[in-house]
Amino acid sequence: MKKTLLSSSAIAGAALLAAPVATPAFAGTPEVGDNFTVTIGGSMRFSVLAFDQDVRTGRGRGYRFSTDEAEVKFAAGGVADNGLEYGFEMELQTQTNDAANSDETWAYLRGNWGEVNLGDQDDAADRMAIGGEDAMPGRGGYDGAVGDVFNLPTSGFGGPGATFTGDATKATYFSPRFYGFQIGASWTPDTNHAGGAAIADNDTSFENVASGGLNFSEEFNGFGVILAGTVAYSDSPEIVGALGSTVGADVGDAWQWQVGALFSYAGFQLGGAWGGGDNLTATLVNATAGIVADTGQWYDVGLSYSTGPWKVGGGAFWSSAENNGGGVQGPDTDVAIYSIGGNYKVAPGMEIATDVNFVEVDNRNRSLTAAGAQNNDGTVFVFSTIFSF
Repeated sequence: MKKTLLSSSAIAGAALLAAPVATPAFAGTPEVGDNFTVTIGGSMRFSVLAFDQDVRTGRGRGYRFSTDEAEVKFAAGGVADNGLEYGFEMELQTQTNDAANSDETWAYLRGNWGEVNLGDQDDAADRMAIGGEDAMPGRGGYDGAVGDVFNLPTSGFGGPGATFTGDATKATYFSPRFYGFQIGASWTPDTNHAGGAAIADNDTSFENVASGGLNFSEEFNGFGVILAGTVAYSDSPEIVGALGSTVGADVGDAWQWQVGALFSYAGFQLGGAWGGGDNLTATLVNATAGIVADTGQWYDVGLSYSTGPWKVGGGAFWSSAENNGGGVQGPDTDVAIYSIGGNYKVAPGMEIATDVNFVEVDNRNRSLTAAGAQNNDGTVFVFSTIFSF
C-alpha cells in the first residue's frame, strides 16, 4: 500500500506540449499551454520471486519472473491570477497484460484553504495512514509482493490496510496543516465505479463510503514524528451466494480503521500500526453455513536504517479474523509474516530491492470446524530491479 500526503510520486523531465495559435479569439488572452507546466515521468520494475509453501495450488513451479510495475505518469498544473493552483495527473499502465490501461486519473484545486482532489485516486484514509510498512526496506516485506505468490487467507487480513475504496472515483479534501495537524475526508459513491463505466447500483460493491483521517507531522531537533488515525465506513451491499444467487438482504455495514506512528532519527526509522474492521467481504465464502462476518484486527512493526545509497531493516505483521456463521463460532484465521530486506541505489533512476519473508497462516480456508481448517506455512524471496525517471 503506497501512501502520499498532499503530494504525488516524484516525476521529472518537464516539457511544454501546447503549440501557439495563429489567431486567438481575443487578442492578448493567454492560451492554456502558456499557463500550464507539464511534466512526464515513469517507472518499470522487473522482479524475481522464489517461494515455497505447504498449499501449492496454482503456485507449483516455485519461482516467477514478473514485470509487475510499468507506468508512465503525466502531470499538468498552473496557477491562476488569484493564486489558485489547479491541474491534473494521469498514470497510464504499460504492463503488457494490463487491460485497464489507466491506474489513477485525478484533478486538484489547491490554495491556502487546503486541497480538493476529484477523480480516480486513493482516499484520504489510505493516503494519510501511517504504519510499520512506511519504515520497511526492500519491496516492503509483508506489505509488498508476498500476496502475489503466497496462498493467503480467502478473507480477513493478509496485510496492512486502511480502507477498501482503492482507486474508485471519489472526491477528497485535505485541510492546510496547523501546528503539525491535518485532516482529510473522502466520499466514494461506489467502490466498483471508476472512470466513466456504467454499472448497476445494486451490485455487491460497497456504496456511500465515507473515509478520512487526522495526522500530525513535526520535527524536533532532528527527531521526526508522524502520528495518524484513519477510518472508512460504508453502507452494506447485498450478499451473493453460490452461482450469484442473492442470500439475504445485506451483510451489515462495513468499516475499517487504523492508528499508527512513525519515528525517525539519524537515519533510523521505527513505525508501527494497529488496525481492524468488520464485514469487509461482500461475498459469502460458504453459502450453506452463511459465513458473512470477518471482524478482525492486525498489528505491524517496521525498523530500518539508511546510510548513503543503502537501506536495511525488517519488520513483522500479525492478524486474526473471526469466523462465524449460522450461529456457529469457528476457529480464527491467523496470519504472521516476518520480513527482512534492503535497498541499494545503483545510479540515478536505478535501484535494486530485495526481501525474504517467512509466512505462517492458520485456518486459511476459513472453516467453521477445527477439522476443516487448512494451514499454510512457507517462505517468499523477492529481488527487484527498479528503473524510474
